[in-house]
Amino acid sequence: IPGGADKMWCQWLAPVATGDQNVVDVKGLQSKYGHHVVLYASALDEAVGTTRECTSDDMQSVRYLGAIGGEGTANLPSLPANTVYRLPKGFTLMANTHFLNASAQTIDGQAVMDVKFGAPAATDRVLGLFTNLDDTFKLAPGTSSLDVNCTAKQDINLYMSANHMHGLGTSIYTELKRADGTVVSMVKDDTWLQEMQFNPNFVVYGASQPLAVKAGDTIHTHCVWNNTKTTEVTFPDEMCVGFSFYFAPDGTTGAPQINCIKNSWGN
Repeated sequence: IPGGADKMWCQWLAPVATGDQNVVDVKGLQSKYGHHVVLYASALDEAVGTTRECTSDDMQSVRYLGAIGGEGTANLPSLPANTVYRLPKGFTLMANTHFLNASAQTIDGQAVMDVKFGAPAATDRVLGLFTNLDDTFKLAPGTSSLDVNCTAKQDINLYMSANHMHGLGTSIYTELKRADGTVVSMVKDDTWLQEMQFNPNFVVYGASQPLAVKAGDTIHTHCVWNNTKTTEVTFPDEMCVGFSFYFAPDGTTGAPQINCIKNSWGN
């Protein structure tokens, strides 16, 4: 990884699953300058070992299974009984690996993940990942802010939520604006600390009383930064993301990842 490089790879780890499997636990580590490794179920049937810099197409048909590192994936609260992530039959295992080499030297980056699988049960409640973000902003030197809105195209029930920024962030909040004008605070981080990108503040609604988002409601994330650099900063060096985990509508099958990018639902 060259000095100063920001690289994100997709690598296929296993052949197509012949049956549904629950992901019970994920652990792992990265070498220095590792930012995250996210494990996904992918609908793309690539040969095991296929590795390339991730494209938008690679991320169109994935389902979250677990992760280590930053970007809202570290230190997730333990799931309650019968609440799971699911590798569906016909999907492959794909790792999304991100390194930010802050040094001037070329480095070797390494990552490892240990995954514990389990058999599905009729009582399982399957979780999927929802993200609200903008990937086109440009931060000039100094203080700036951004509002990111996503109008829900379907009803979803949220289990837990958090925010994500990088080191230039100073504050962020995410709220739910209902169609009737009611505003519900989801997650509010009045002071954003750099370490929070690896250890976010999760708000857990719970399995028995999830936060109900109705079609037509708007999820709104507001970010404030102080760009102390002398040059413009863009995504993914900085981020403004509100993210949640939601229950699959029928409760049992795998839940697709929903990326709402600049109010485009399902990107």
